[in-house]
Amino acid sequence: GTAALPERVAREAAGPLPAGLSDAQLHAWAAAATERIVEAYQERDYTWARAWFRVDADGRVRLLVDEGKIRVRFTGAGGVGAFLFRVGLNLPNDVYHAATVTRALAVLKKKYNLQNIYPRVKEPGEMEVTAFGDAVPHRVLQIYVVTRDFAGWGFDLQLSATWGLLPGVVY
Repeated sequence: GTAALPERVAREAAGPLPAGLSDAQLHAWAAAATERIVEAYQERDYTWARAWFRVDADGRVRLLVDEGKIRVRFTGAGGVGAFLFRVGLNLPNDVYHAATVTRALAVLKKKYNLQNIYPRVKEPGEMEVTAFGDAVPHRVLQIYVVTRDFAGWGFDLQLSATWGLLPGVVY
């Protein structure tokens, strides 16, 4: 799908399909087209974009673009803190865009007076299935939050269905 960038970007990167290609040439063209699409996304800071192709029996080429869809997890932040950080992160359509992530993390660091906040993209072994039926690794944007503490102690908030908002401390 193309939600982050206009479909035109992928179409222009793929280029026109030449006429009269053999089956092997058609597969080679489609493979090269997916590489060009990924490069076009990466040039625009969509670092984790990927693409696949399928050639139907009638010779129709179908291209599938993953612009860099990613799940976000926070380490070092309590439930409420992680929620506030997630709201502040603002990844449209949950698509990883390097410049957006860098900017958002700098804002979060300043806003919450954090000692450090840094991202790592991981493929934890979970798989997802593409529209073509292929299993591919699911990606997770793991964001590590280092808060300022007092003599080794940090403060935290948790949300409990029974007790509501609970202050806490961590060491």
